[in-house]
Amino acid sequence: MSDEKIRGFCKDCNKFVVAFRSKPNHVLHLLLSIFTLGLWVFVWIGLSIKIGGWKCSECGSKRISQTTSTFAKVLLILVAFFVMTVIIGAIKQRSDKKALAGQSVENTVQTTSVQTKKSVEIPVEKAIETPIESPIDKLAKDTPSNLSPYGELAEMFNFGSKNTDLQRENKLKEITGKVVQWQLPVYEVKSSGNGYRIQTNTSVKIGNSNSPVGTFIKVTARNETEKRFIETIKTGDTVTFKGIIKDTTMRNIEIEPAILVLDSANSDTPAQPEPKQAVDIEQPSQVEAQQQSEPKPATTTTSQNKTWTGDWGNGIIATVSSEPCQNRELVNQDYDYLMTVTIPVARLKSPDDAWRVLGDKAVTITGCWSKRDFNMIHAKLTRKKGNKTWEQDFKLDDGNWINRADGKSPETTKPQSANPLDEANAKINVVWNATTKQIRTALLPEQRAWLKQRESDCSLVVEKINCMTTMTNLRTEILKQKIAVLSK
Repeated sequence: MSDEKIRGFCKDCNKFVVAFRSKPNHVLHLLLSIFTLGLWVFVWIGLSIKIGGWKCSECGSKRISQTTSTFAKVLLILVAFFVMTVIIGAIKQRSDKKALAGQSVENTVQTTSVQTKKSVEIPVEKAIETPIESPIDKLAKDTPSNLSPYGELAEMFNFGSKNTDLQRENKLKEITGKVVQWQLPVYEVKSSGNGYRIQTNTSVKIGNSNSPVGTFIKVTARNETEKRFIETIKTGDTVTFKGIIKDTTMRNIEIEPAILVLDSANSDTPAQPEPKQAVDIEQPSQVEAQQQSEPKPATTTTSQNKTWTGDWGNGIIATVSSEPCQNRELVNQDYDYLMTVTIPVARLKSPDDAWRVLGDKAVTITGCWSKRDFNMIHAKLTRKKGNKTWEQDFKLDDGNWINRADGKSPETTKPQSANPLDEANAKINVVWNATTKQIRTALLPEQRAWLKQRESDCSLVVEKINCMTTMTNLRTEILKQKIAVLSK
């Protein structure tokens, strides 16, 4: 606001002086009145009508006698009233135009609706009479694509693949919705709602693979014949099916819906030779399968392969087999036979941590072994997580290994090897496995760090075995104390 000035008589100064008081900014109030569609006019008038309020410019006294007339005030009020009238008239005129426009649009819509009803007739009865084809019937008529479960698809999705998750995601987008007709070996069959869920078998091979991709198939039996066929399938049997690729689960292709193709002659997938298996032997693991397509090395085999299993606790199962090693690199290092270690799938944190999955078991460690002395074996193993490789000795007659053929431990025909490190490792394993899972989980990071320290400290000394034995015995006593404290 600016100041308003008049000439008035100051009773304190006893003379005529220049008196002043603040006055409103009429330009600003005019703009506000326009923007608020006249509502601000009342505020403007209230601020403009003032009685008194004058101050002496010399002494500041408010005892001023006004000498000027109120003509200017009256004029200002008239101007404000005129502005308000103009604004209200403009608002009313604009409202009338909108009402007329709305009535015109409504009439147009009604006219168009009437014309549409007259010109368009929906054949309701004809639409109802048209039969709706079920997804299963449509699938039976669909022509399958030439997508193969071998080669690129197997190399990309099977465990041990060098492809990235991004590449697998892009490939899944490419193949989702495609109709396929494959013939694959069966691993497991379960009932699922009104159908069946079939898991097919697979063995992984890095490089040029002749193993199929893993699948989960949601099959719908269309008749009693197909139902009986599915319910009599056994692990290792082959099944031919047609279905639509939907998604992936744990690197396995989800196919849903799917139907059986009992006439295998109609299958577009060439039959692949099934891998030979010895009695009681699991599928070849990642490292073991690396040389399956190459000629096998000349190794001495028995007429019947033997298999021993060792329970390492928490569902960890080690399997030692007399089946020949299939890894040429390990064969060249004088390792002769197969060995694998499995854990429950529920404990698998990532699909990339396993060489392959067989039902509820995941193969996380694989390698080959050779006979050292009597019932002592020496193995070279590789863990999938971190691609860590190490060598380790085992005794098949220490009571921890069971022959899967007769349920007995192998007999000792000669004196056991007197290796102090083996005895120390056996003692610390007994202490470790005797405690609870919660305590083992709490001590696991510390135990792993100690194993690395033992390997690092003893690798620089001449008597490595003695060094590792001493450190292991000391660690055993420390573990006993820590377990006793945590058990309280």
